[in-house]
Amino acid sequence: MRVAFVQNFFEELTGPLILCDLLERKGHTVRFFLQEKGWTAKLKAYCPEVVAFSSCTGEHPGMLKAASWVKAAIDPAPLVIMGGPHPTFFPEVINHPALDAICRGEGENALPAFLSSINGQGPAVDTEGFWIKQEGQIFKNPPAPLVEDLDQIPIPNRKSLFRDYPFIGKLPFRKMITGRGCPYNCSYCYNHALKEILKGKGKYLRRRSVTHVVDEVVYLKNTFGANFIDFNDDIFITDRDWILEFSQEYSRRAKIPFCCNVRVDRLDEQAAKALVKAGCRVVKFGLESGDEQFRHTVLNKTTTDKDIKRCAEILRANKIKFQTYNMLGLPGENLEMAMKTVRLNQEIKPYYAWCSLAQPYPGTRLAELCASTAEEAKDQSDHCPTSWFDTSIIPHEDRQRFINLHKFFALLVKYPWLEPLVGRLIEMPENSAFRAIYQAVYGLHMKSMVKASWWRVISMYLKLRKQY
Repeated sequence: MRVAFVQNFFEELTGPLILCDLLERKGHTVRFFLQEKGWTAKLKAYCPEVVAFSSCTGEHPGMLKAASWVKAAIDPAPLVIMGGPHPTFFPEVINHPALDAICRGEGENALPAFLSSINGQGPAVDTEGFWIKQEGQIFKNPPAPLVEDLDQIPIPNRKSLFRDYPFIGKLPFRKMITGRGCPYNCSYCYNHALKEILKGKGKYLRRRSVTHVVDEVVYLKNTFGANFIDFNDDIFITDRDWILEFSQEYSRRAKIPFCCNVRVDRLDEQAAKALVKAGCRVVKFGLESGDEQFRHTVLNKTTTDKDIKRCAEILRANKIKFQTYNMLGLPGENLEMAMKTVRLNQEIKPYYAWCSLAQPYPGTRLAELCASTAEEAKDQSDHCPTSWFDTSIIPHEDRQRFINLHKFFALLVKYPWLEPLVGRLIEMPENSAFRAIYQAVYGLHMKSMVKASWWRVISMYLKLRKQY
């Protein structure tokens, strides 16, 4: 079958890449279509039999609009399916007239089975992992079993995506994950809800073998000239033995720098030294809020200020640069508390202070805190912005100030003497100039981290500016 994956991000997305590889091994023809100028004409010429959208909450209105176009413009109309976080948590999206089916949970077992079942009457309505609409009836199946041995999932070759979109293939970094699942239940994250959805479907916390991970890095290095790896795992250091083995094999076989995420209360001297040996250039960790009590009660994150400072000291002693994750505009937060977040960052002096505007994604405990009723919390899904960096739907008397402070957050952390000026700027209406300043600072950080050329940074900005 001719299968099309449609995405609106100009980056490699791990899930669709893996599914592409699995489907090609089953004999299907697969192509990616990114929503840029002329993409509809290319998709129409391809005449797909199946069109797949992977969507996060916030992206879904645009994806559903594209799905409606697919149904109306392509003849014969293809089967349209949606997977990813949004249909997993909000399966009622199946009621949209453009969708024929949704995939809930992981798709490695579900999607090949779904396509294999298609005949003249459509797909088998009892395919695990899918809710399927046929003749006005919706067949609701449970999620498919989890892939417990992640080494059984092939290393995606990426060639189809990079061939049609060479810009992505030439990005100065490659993204990877080494495992799935997170042991924590922070209030702003879907993790606690996903555990419930996938309960009984297999082991939730899983990790690829070190050899399998390093094999992929070597493949990316030798095939595409990768010179920097961005490991996107929620927490890279959950397994001490794995990290020590990774340090040995990565330093021996891969030998290219990388960045990864850690949790401040799990990093110690031994783990830091292992990361140094492997060639880690930047470590990222969640600071989130500078108010410790607020962090515990509202964010359900038990890390302390002492943990944060100790982690920063260990990283600095081992000469590892570090980036913090921060949020502004949380429910119950005021401008004084936001400045505590700025000042804790100023004290530990990160390489870069990454910041987002808090988003109460429906289904999270944070959304419940922002809504007066459960129904209101659920209804927020259609109003969540696509980007974390433009605005927030959290009602707040300081909302405008938070939006503006976000644009100057990293600068203010690095240059505390800017505080009087920033204090005046955040009182102004939000504007495109503030956003341009934020993007320029972030672009310079990315240039430094991945050691990209000016030409590459400018080309990345022109392509990715809407995402950041």
